[in-house]
Amino acid sequence: MLRRSQEWVLGPRADYERVGDVSDVVFVTGATVHEDINKLYLYYGAADDKIAVAIADMNAVREYIMMCPEDD
Repeated sequence: MLRRSQEWVLGPRADYERVGDVSDVVFVTGATVHEDINKLYLYYGAADDKIAVAIADMNAVREYIMMCPEDD
């Protein structure tokens, strides 16, 4: 079963994501799940000249995914 969000899950919002070598771009480069604290760490590039990490609660991620429509 595949699901797809109808909106961007990660997009350029902060100044460091919007201004750089390639402005207004973010791209995921890797992810890890820390089961002991139930967190998803999503590592990403920002504006093509910075590296950042977004952290989310895994329960919230699962709930969000299950609310998205199934992809045909």
